[in-house]
Amino acid sequence: MTTANTEQPSGFWSYVHDDNDGEGGRILRLCELVQKEFGSLTARSIEMFVDRKDIAWGAKWKITIDDALTETTFFIAIVTPRYLKSEQCRREILLFTQNAQERKVPELLLPILYFPVDDLVEESTDKVRSAIAAAQYERFDQLRLEDEDSKPYRTAVNKLALRLIDIATEVASRPEIIPSATAKTAASDDSPDDEYDDSPGLIDAIASAEELFPAWQGTIEQFSVIMNQISDVTNRYAPIMSKASDRNAAAKLFVAKNYANELMPIAEEFRDNGLQYAEQAMSMNENIVTVLSQIASRPPAERKDESVLDFMNQVRTLSEAGRSAISSVEGFQENVRDVAKLSRDVRRPLVIISKGAQSFIDGQQFFNEWERRINDIENNPDGIIAES
Repeated sequence: MTTANTEQPSGFWSYVHDDNDGEGGRILRLCELVQKEFGSLTARSIEMFVDRKDIAWGAKWKITIDDALTETTFFIAIVTPRYLKSEQCRREILLFTQNAQERKVPELLLPILYFPVDDLVEESTDKVRSAIAAAQYERFDQLRLEDEDSKPYRTAVNKLALRLIDIATEVASRPEIIPSATAKTAASDDSPDDEYDDSPGLIDAIASAEELFPAWQGTIEQFSVIMNQISDVTNRYAPIMSKASDRNAAAKLFVAKNYANELMPIAEEFRDNGLQYAEQAMSMNENIVTVLSQIASRPPAERKDESVLDFMNQVRTLSEAGRSAISSVEGFQENVRDVAKLSRDVRRPLVIISKGAQSFIDGQQFFNEWERRINDIENNPDGIIAES
């Protein structure tokens, strides 16, 4: 059993601290056992980054996300209900998955199902659940109950290590794939440099990316329209509910049911709008990242071109609008928390609204990442930003 001699695989062990504490440290011990098994099988080590507060995690993460995955770097997600609620964990798995897919190495995502979770299917509208299901997760939800020295547990650790070895060997044998924007190159067909540079011209790439900006803006505006509709219905029913509360349970349930019935179709539209926002962001991530990478590689004077500055300002403006929209739905959810306690009928549309909000937050993670790249460009105005 061998891996490529020129590579030392590494990985991000992504987990929730509360899960590890609840398991008495078993989740981190599982990481150590997999590392040891990998080393025993290959006589080589695999470096694992396990703590987001560690400087090493941040430095390695930035290289992995910004550059072309020239090293075999796994993302091992310990999937639990807490994991799926963690904004940071969701952000990491979405960004890594998109990055790996664009570079044709999706198998570098290796989820481990540690506790049972619902809706873990590729058809899920939850992008994180869908990505986990598509990655063919390993099951540990029953094995976690086994003694760590038992044969079933040790066999499962061996299986994990073997899967990492097989993937590392396969990926190392492939040519590196570097994404490029879909815009046509600005260079002429008879340009003497064509045989050396077939990447799209920067201005063409910017124009291609900007074509989707109006659609994004429309989605954000529609988000606000739907939120206003939700607020209008809620504000109209608030005094009615208050009066009903002074009467009896039957009166409260009657009002709650009417409120839920009126809210349901708006909630479903809101959910669909959030899903659209996430899909738009994921579908254009490759183009936006490629454009920003091209800008980062240019001399300072070219980064100050009017079209370049306008593009970066548009991305930042859209990102800020998205954050403002998310803030409004979070405020609404807080305000109706007590209303949700009235009946199951009310909870149903509110759950749908929460799903829409989660999709919107997932999409916003890409905007935040693009904004982070723009900040890097602007904070290095005097020289070329290294890509590795």
